[in-house]
Amino acid sequence: MKILLLAATGILVVRVTVTFLGNRNTHLRERVQQVVPYIGQPAEQSEGPVCVLLHGWATTPAELLPLAKALTDAGFVVYSPWLPDHGTNASAIERGDPDQWSEELAAMIRRLRTKHSRVFLVGQSLGGTIALDLTAAGLSDGTVCINPFLHVKRYVLVRTETFIPVLTPALPYAPFIRAMNMSAPSTRELALAAPMVPLRQVPVLSGYARRVLTKLDGVTSPTLFVVSDRDMIVDPSSTTAFRQALTRSNSDEIVLPRSGHMAVLDWDGDEAIKRIVAFLERQTESPSR
Repeated sequence: MKILLLAATGILVVRVTVTFLGNRNTHLRERVQQVVPYIGQPAEQSEGPVCVLLHGWATTPAELLPLAKALTDAGFVVYSPWLPDHGTNASAIERGDPDQWSEELAAMIRRLRTKHSRVFLVGQSLGGTIALDLTAAGLSDGTVCINPFLHVKRYVLVRTETFIPVLTPALPYAPFIRAMNMSAPSTRELALAAPMVPLRQVPVLSGYARRVLTKLDGVTSPTLFVVSDRDMIVDPSSTTAFRQALTRSNSDEIVLPRSGHMAVLDWDGDEAIKRIVAFLERQTESPSR
């Protein structure tokens, strides 16, 4: 009985601690604004092609900064919005709805399409899944998905997302671990995220990603997938499933042998950026849809 009491007390302490941390304001928006001052500014200064960069779940636009700079140098207008409900704390993210996030971003992209000749989407992780959702709605002239999310990385026979609900009563939030996302030291300061991530939302995100998968058979715009061999967050079967669902799209794939989940920031980042920019430049040269 004493052992059970101690275990219950330990679980309660863990739950209270992580819940407190999950609700604490992280001031992420202020920190990222110092690194990427133009984030959040609508791309209205040009009528040329625009690239909308969508960051991942519980992370920030800073993770795509090297790509944003390269695209700007290549002549693209770049817009790096925050995903809705991101930038404060894990609790705010958890209260959000990925379908609603996609709808809000779709409204923003429709406004951009009235002012720009072409709109391209680049998404990291969940941002890649949302980019595919928006592409299925006819809002992209070309899409790049960097380790798009469908399945959490599988380490055992059972899919990880299936047993997460068993953990969340005791562990509703888990710490963001930079080393599980990238390891290159030169860009560590850009690997910013909410200190705690809401585990309880993972099944919701998985359901959203599965719905996106069913929408892709009508997509005809070109798509590029970037896959990291050392991704410890998203299972590589995610990209395989998305590519198989794009039955009418001309899709291609880049494999990065040395990089983790945050591919643009990791060891193969320069090569990934070069090939992403080249892909998007080719789309500007092709006839408009």
